Amino acid sequence: MQRSLRILAGTLAALGVLAGAPALAEQLPPGAVKDGKLTPGLPAVPTFGDGGAPACPKNSLNDVLPSEVGRAAKAAGRPAPQMAGPLCAIAATFANWKESAPPRDAVIAFVSAWFGLPVAARQVLIGKLPSDEDAAVAENLAGNVMGFAKRAVNPRYAAVAVLLPRADRFAQRESRIVVVLEDHVLSIDPPFPRRLELGQTAVLSGHLNGATDPKVTVSDVSGQVTTPDQAPGDAFKASVACGTHPGSIFVQVTGVVDGQRVQVANLELPCGKDLPTCVDVDAPKVAIEGPGQDRQVLAAINAERADAGLPALAWDDAVAKVAAAVADGLADDKRRATVASPAEVNAALLKAGAGSALVLVNPAQGTSVSDAAQRLVSSPTHRANMLNPEVTSAGVGSVAIPGKDGKNVVFLTEIFVKVASKVESKDLRSQLVAAINERRAEAKMPLLKVDGVLQSAAQRYAEELAAAGGNLPESRDDQLLADVKKSFKGTVSMLAGASTVPLDYAKQPKMVAAGPDSLGVGIAQGDHPTLGRNTFFVVILRGTHR
Repeated sequence: MQRSLRILAGTLAALGVLAGAPALAEQLPPGAVKDGKLTPGLPAVPTFGDGGAPACPKNSLNDVLPSEVGRAAKAAGRPAPQMAGPLCAIAATFANWKESAPPRDAVIAFVSAWFGLPVAARQVLIGKLPSDEDAAVAENLAGNVMGFAKRAVNPRYAAVAVLLPRADRFAQRESRIVVVLEDHVLSIDPPFPRRLELGQTAVLSGHLNGATDPKVTVSDVSGQVTTPDQAPGDAFKASVACGTHPGSIFVQVTGVVDGQRVQVANLELPCGKDLPTCVDVDAPKVAIEGPGQDRQVLAAINAERADAGLPALAWDDAVAKVAAAVADGLADDKRRATVASPAEVNAALLKAGAGSALVLVNPAQGTSVSDAAQRLVSSPTHRANMLNPEVTSAGVGSVAIPGKDGKNVVFLTEIFVKVASKVESKDLRSQLVAAINERRAEAKMPLLKVDGVLQSAAQRYAEELAAAGGNLPESRDDQLLADVKKSFKGTVSMLAGASTVPLDYAKQPKMVAAGPDSLGVGIAQGDHPTLGRNTFFVVILRGTHR
């Protein structure tokens, strides 16, 4: 998000109203940094939309900058970008920025939302210009604005200038500048509240600017996702409800730009809780480097699950190794398109002995592990994977590679799986027998009695089937059923297989068939090549005594 001003003499380490510096008229109040946290100088706008933000102040720079931007736009044969009040408020917030680095993306997103923008400002440029004349400053800034406008669908801008004192009486006067650039692809009308009370429902509506075919995805506090139908055109409308449990609601809006569907808004709405009043200037410190960061990602996910009333996910080393391999593949241009596909991930999990009947994958790219993880948290569909009530375990992997700008690019993968718990097979066998006889009673068929010989053989068979991963040699059948054939006349019927829900075997049509008067049930747990670890292997023997 950060770029250097095209005409900068160097990166600004500290921008502020310095002692003795002349002040420009009618400036909006700047933000303040205290104890490592930034608080804007203006009150928060309570709604999303342009209506609540202050207008751009009247001062000498704002008097001449629109004309210079218009002149540059005409020369480029393009419509002139517009100055916008919310962007002026954002620029003013950073007018006293004294930190050693430009504001990070999370800070820009916080300040953008503070002033009602549904999408974070695309760029905040902080720099120094070798001039004290507003006309010269405006001319230089117009070039930067139009450079951004060439890549934007509906560009808007704002700027703040602070005149600096001379280093000595012969030095050239300089101005320090904050420029904010936005691609205004989405408008919200009427204004939509930035937070909802418990039980409150509000309607989000608006239209796209320069994009078409809007789609809205809403993820509630529990992670449940809805996608309300939209009418053809560029307008959108969706009902957003805050239930009875506090947390965060995420609303994502996408549209088609130049034939491709892109995200144009991603709103986080506190439900039954307060809006944040400040933001950390620096990214949270990571206590442990390397794999420790990946475990911290899962800790953050478990915190989200706790807020939604869901149990924590267990860390799975085998799944984490696959996640790391997928992240490594994402960093490879040739493999990126397929490496995170469900088929590829399932195949890798099976090879690692970590197969599961339910596998969910969250891939992301960011400037850091925490940045990539936050992108997934704020995505409704990926957040739904995190908050899926059926998954029980997870693994996280990440890899960092140098980017074109010299900074690291991080690829992160979260994989969620369902692993069945270990259970007492004796209790489960009794439940299955009861379920079978309940079905037979409903069908007005005689109940089957549990036979010790059938029960013992069925359990031995189930245990060996589980140990073999479901691939038991046929030659073993005769050996396991030898004692059974001696005690029962005719053919002994066997039903065997693997399942994640063993009681479903009671629903099999064979369970209500006439003929046999006795049964034995065997259940054991083991690894299955597709259903995963702790799969239930079920064997049901039915026969008639001699």
